[in-house]
Amino acid sequence: ELPPAPVAFSHAAIAVQSNGEYPCVYIVGGRKAASGQPSEVFSHTLRYDPRKRDWRKCTPLGGAESPLTRAAGTAVATGATYLLHFGGDDGTLFNKLEQFDIDIAATTDEAHRAQLVKEKVKCLESHPGFSRDVLIYNTVTDVWIKGDQVPFPFPVTTSAVRWGKDILIPSGEVSPGVRTPGILRASFPTTELFSWIDSLVVLVSFLLMTVGRYAFTGTSNTTNDYFKGGQRIPQWAAAISIFGAKLSAITFMGIPAKTYATNWTYFFLLMTIIMVMPFVARYFIPFYRKLNVTSAYEYLSRRFNETTRLIASSLYILLQLGRMAIVILLPSIALTLVTGINVNLCIFLIGAISVFFTVKGGIEAVIWVEVIQVVILAIGALLCLIYIPLQIEDWQGGIEALNTYEKLKVFEFRFNFQEPTFWVVVIGGLAIQFLTYGTDQTTVQRYLTTKTERESANSLRIGAWLTVPSTLVFFSIGTLLYLFFREHPHQINLALENQDNIFPWFIVSQLPAGLSGLLIAGIFAASMSSTEASMNSTATLLTNDFYRKWKPESDERSVLWFARMATLTLGVFATGVALYMAHVGVSSLWDTFNTVLGLFTGCIGGAFILGVFTKRANSRGVVAGIVCSGLAQLLIQHFTGIHILMYAFTGLFTCVVFGYVFSCMFPENRKDDH
Repeated sequence: ELPPAPVAFSHAAIAVQSNGEYPCVYIVGGRKAASGQPSEVFSHTLRYDPRKRDWRKCTPLGGAESPLTRAAGTAVATGATYLLHFGGDDGTLFNKLEQFDIDIAATTDEAHRAQLVKEKVKCLESHPGFSRDVLIYNTVTDVWIKGDQVPFPFPVTTSAVRWGKDILIPSGEVSPGVRTPGILRASFPTTELFSWIDSLVVLVSFLLMTVGRYAFTGTSNTTNDYFKGGQRIPQWAAAISIFGAKLSAITFMGIPAKTYATNWTYFFLLMTIIMVMPFVARYFIPFYRKLNVTSAYEYLSRRFNETTRLIASSLYILLQLGRMAIVILLPSIALTLVTGINVNLCIFLIGAISVFFTVKGGIEAVIWVEVIQVVILAIGALLCLIYIPLQIEDWQGGIEALNTYEKLKVFEFRFNFQEPTFWVVVIGGLAIQFLTYGTDQTTVQRYLTTKTERESANSLRIGAWLTVPSTLVFFSIGTLLYLFFREHPHQINLALENQDNIFPWFIVSQLPAGLSGLLIAGIFAASMSSTEASMNSTATLLTNDFYRKWKPESDERSVLWFARMATLTLGVFATGVALYMAHVGVSSLWDTFNTVLGLFTGCIGGAFILGVFTKRANSRGVVAGIVCSGLAQLLIQHFTGIHILMYAFTGLFTCVVFGYVFSCMFPENRKDDH
């Protein structure tokens, strides 16, 4: 049962739309009948939050300064966080007609009754029709604006539905008691904002990145070159690469969008990198360097057995297969929406360039393109941090809004593990960062590209500390975007179906020509570097964990040839899947696929903890722990409402517990070479 709403009403417009995080029910306008007197018509906007199970009064229809009363209007969700409100009756004529009915029922004089009926009929016949206003509401900024008017009589007491990219409104009353059989269709025109200067900047940036990578990356002639860069990468470049490996295009767009829509409660999710860094530098980097591994999972075979290694490696490969396609697709869709560049061209460019340089240069090519990517994105982000405040005038009102809506909230100390509270963010973040920086092949491989163990540890420290200023910059941009779009509510794009596109939209619609092109080029670069990193790390595992085990007699040339072919195949596969998803629209299936696989990555970290920090753990126990962890994760997902950030911790914790218990129950001779 729903808690009672703040007011009683009928004839309201109702729609379901995201509040920036999850769907909520919005009720706009409506009327309340009272016995013996005309109805009261409302201007309220009510929101029901299904997670908190409460109602909230939002900004009245039309705005707090000049609210508009409407009943029997129509509302529909559109875009990522917008509501459209069509038509409705302001109550003036409706109340007049109701007053006629009240007076007619109350009078006993037949002549007077006849006169009242005549006046009522005249009022009906001269009815001008209902409101033709189209009002737009941003569920994030809580601001109403008035759009264009409909150029013909607009029906009330009807509904609106989405049909592809259009909105259909069937039938309805065009005047009291008169319904229309017509069906209305609304569509949103697209505006090309990407200038020829921006296109030129993107083209030049592509050429410079291509020439730069070609100059920096020679042809890798050995597997040591291909997988470790010949261990000649400077520690500063490895540090930027470690930082840049996690600064994907999705991250670049996602952090400002998340802060724009919510607040700063996710800030400590990235700060957990600093907390994990000393642990990884102290215990894990020495292991990888001492054992001279190429694959992070080689350690598992030396400490336990080949089965453990193959399970962990297979889970990682499956996860990367899904991730590569998504990393190519989502930025391409965003860039298409905001620039008008064909989505097929975006996908092809990202895929083709990534494949070419990764096949040619291996990890060295990946690292140097990440350096270029970080430089471009850092310059662009800093320029945005300077530019956006210059476009905001009402700072006093903005600060009041930030306080009212708790947009700067960092700490939420409630012991609620279903919401992103401080405890969820820190506990889940520590587990996520441990998996990312301690066991993820994409990161571990960078530890192996420097000359010495000390340089590897230094590159990790530098890369970790780079997250502090970058996090402050991206979270600040998100807050500034909220202030900008609150003050300039007309600068919207109803075609943006994904909240993550709000920053790219600002880039192309508000930044000066040329600077927009630079930022878009940076997003392209980030997409390519993330794709290249996934291709190279996955090819490394396929080569070292599978090919070399199947064909131990293979010489260096054959192994290098297989690594290049694996990289080429992975790149073509990811690009093809991204093109397929762009046209068939099954990205949600791939998101689900990645979510399910993500449930099982925690067990990989659990296997490493059992190997490094316990003496009694053995191969039987670890394999049993991995299986039990996977089953426990499925149960947790289906039967609890635990927040998704906690999945990494629950997967890691259950693997450690079950793995250790089963190791004690089924002891075996432990390997001593770990």
